[in-house]
Amino acid sequence: MMPVLAEMGCTVEGVDLSEGMIRRARADHPEFPSQVASLRALPFPDATFAGVFAWYSTIHSPDEDLPAIFGEARRVLRPGGVVLVAFQTGDGVREIGAGFRQRGHNVELDRWHRGVAQMCDLLDAADFDILAAFERAAINRESDGQAVVVARSRAGL
Repeated sequence: MMPVLAEMGCTVEGVDLSEGMIRRARADHPEFPSQVASLRALPFPDATFAGVFAWYSTIHSPDEDLPAIFGEARRVLRPGGVVLVAFQTGDGVREIGAGFRQRGHNVELDRWHRGVAQMCDLLDAADFDILAAFERAAINRESDGQAVVVARSRAGL
């Protein structure tokens, strides 16, 4: 997705909590700066970006972390900036590390599932106005529905 955004004229920077994912991002797209960082404490000054693209970035974070995550997204956005959040829909937590373990990796991995209304409420509480929310059923080999919420930060911090 980073190349698509760059082709549209966006300056792109990536963050991930996983050093392995950052190594992969740097190998696949060395033209884009990427660093290890937590979504709860982004390493950028206030009002740095016009947009935050959280493409399945919140799915491994428990519900209690989402206010801090969306607060950080709001902090690093300029007034009127846009956040896009994509996620699997549903309720509860699923342990999804079995596929990694079958390949010899000692991984336990939880994925949190949420509803669109819950995500919209959390974004509203973090000082965003919801612009659009889309949800679709699972297709092909997917086991869960998918959703995207787009929101604009309200004026001022």
